[in-house]
Amino acid sequence: MITVALLLAMIGIADLTRSIVRDGSGGEDAGGKRTMALVIGAFWAIMLASSMFLLGLGWRWALAATILAAAWLATTTSRENAAAPLRLWPAFGVLLGTFAFAVLDTTDPSAGTPAGNWHGTVAPEWIRGIPLSSILVAVGVGLFLIESSNIVVRSALRPGTIRRRGARGEAPVRLPDLRGGRLIGPLERLGLLTLTLAGMFTIVGALIAAKGIVRFPEISNDGATGSKAEYFLVGSLFSWGLSLLGVGLIRISG
Repeated sequence: MITVALLLAMIGIADLTRSIVRDGSGGEDAGGKRTMALVIGAFWAIMLASSMFLLGLGWRWALAATILAAAWLATTTSRENAAAPLRLWPAFGVLLGTFAFAVLDTTDPSAGTPAGNWHGTVAPEWIRGIPLSSILVAVGVGLFLIESSNIVVRSALRPGTIRRRGARGEAPVRLPDLRGGRLIGPLERLGLLTLTLAGMFTIVGALIAAKGIVRFPEISNDGATGSKAEYFLVGSLFSWGLSLLGVGLIRISG
């Protein structure tokens, strides 16, 4: 499962970097792209070195994770209003790669590695009670749920427009610009992840119900097209589904 944690962490850090650099300097000129590449490269180098020297990950697994993470960066965009030409295919590729790594990678990070020795002897007792692989996967999942999941949800929504299915082929309908989703979405996903892992299912249900109540006035005034309702439902289901997939990965990693 170490390769799973590495892959998700590499993608999550890269997408956070893309988002921050884009917001801070535009990220569209040569200087912004160069800064973005340098920061991502530095983070990835630290992650790869830590995985191999502190966790005992083989270089082949590290290379496989790097290739898949680079493919994700090449086929997705962090810009909110940009088209997603490959739509959900990059997400499906990462999903398949994640489960392949989960099945095939048998690296045990606690078996005589520096990180394993620290976890077994020096770490606080409450940390020692959690498998090291579960901690690493949880970190990777958490990083992925912050910004990378926003990219997945936007790809599912085909950002900007949604076409009616009318017989006369009406023009595209503009979707609502919900910029608050950039912050609300990650908080919601991380909250669902944490609460589900803690077994607080009643609070999870209340959180989901509260979101529907908050959006109900907007959806009820949607008119005949139903574009806002479809936007809300598709986005919410994908967001919740990503959180539940993260829960499953963390559970099986132990």
